[in-house]
Amino acid sequence: MNPDGAPEGSPEGSPEGAIGMREPGAVSGVVESVVRNAVKRPANAYLLAGAAAIVSEAARRLAAALAGIDVPERGHPDVACFGPEGAALYLAAQGEQILDEARRAPMTAERKVVVIEQAESLGGVLESSLLKTLEEPPPSMSFVLGAADATAMPETIVSRCVLVQIPPIPPEEAGALLAARVTGDTADAATAASFVRATGSLAFAADLLADDRWRQRRADWLKIPSRLRSEPAGEIASTVEADLCSLQEILGRQHSDERDELEEFLGQQHDGRKKAIRGRKGELNRLEERQKRAARAAATADRRRLLATLAGFYRDVLAEIEGAPILNTDAETEVASVALGTGRAGARKSLELLDEANQALAMNANASLVIEDVLVQLRSISG
Repeated sequence: MNPDGAPEGSPEGSPEGAIGMREPGAVSGVVESVVRNAVKRPANAYLLAGAAAIVSEAARRLAAALAGIDVPERGHPDVACFGPEGAALYLAAQGEQILDEARRAPMTAERKVVVIEQAESLGGVLESSLLKTLEEPPPSMSFVLGAADATAMPETIVSRCVLVQIPPIPPEEAGALLAARVTGDTADAATAASFVRATGSLAFAADLLADDRWRQRRADWLKIPSRLRSEPAGEIASTVEADLCSLQEILGRQHSDERDELEEFLGQQHDGRKKAIRGRKGELNRLEERQKRAARAAATADRRRLLATLAGFYRDVLAEIEGAPILNTDAETEVASVALGTGRAGARKSLELLDEANQALAMNANASLVIEDVLVQLRSISG
């Protein structure tokens, strides 16, 4: 599995020119190349295709370069970032918000920038609206689109973008990259690489490397299959949900700080004029909407991490039964124990249940109930 589901190959060609990355350690190099070109000659639209975590980081830096600002820690009024509010697709209301942001002139930056992550999830109607805007782009604005695979995007959109190809990264190289970025200590590269192999996600691996609370959370999740053999699934689900809700509280505090910073920034810019005050209220309302979307997306993403961790565990159970190497080496004892009690059929059924739970999240089902239900079902087939 490629980290973050990065595609093995990408299409050739783009009228604006495609930028490729092949040599080892070139992730930062390709980003710097795109940034340099953007500063010299900004384009109206870019499409970054590859591993989600690298695409997200590249989009953030490219957006800052286009706007002529430092890379923002939390946000900037002239850089609007969007991700699918639905677990699987963008919602129609988001399309209106994207186009509304694109029509706005920059407040203080050199350009207005709209970042659309997971652009392959826009859906047909929103893709048509985006295409019309790309055909007649507003002055002083740029789109930065991110996608796992450029072939998942309509050719009519791809052809109007500068295409930036970011191919898969081997776990060892990804580990070295994460260690350099997250801790600055090359001695952490092997640990980071093991996280990438186990999770299949650069973003998750980065959090595990940076935050011991995430490492403990994952360790607790890896114990769930063993606990299900002797503890009520409802109690385990309640404990998991309480922990996940604590993440939302942390995000809430971050959002509060972000709002305070924007209010201070707008207060300095507007100087009390009535029209400016109305504009300030509009900016704060848009920030609030973005934060609501971010909170919903984060809640779903955290539960997807839980499901992915459990799926990785049961894949290791199958590997243990087949005599193959396991990826979650830090849960070796638990994997061996569950393999003896669950067996091959039970492990496969567990993976099916986890896949169904993921599909339920994609349909915007109640996330807490999805987790409780899948744990109840897993317990029913545990040895």
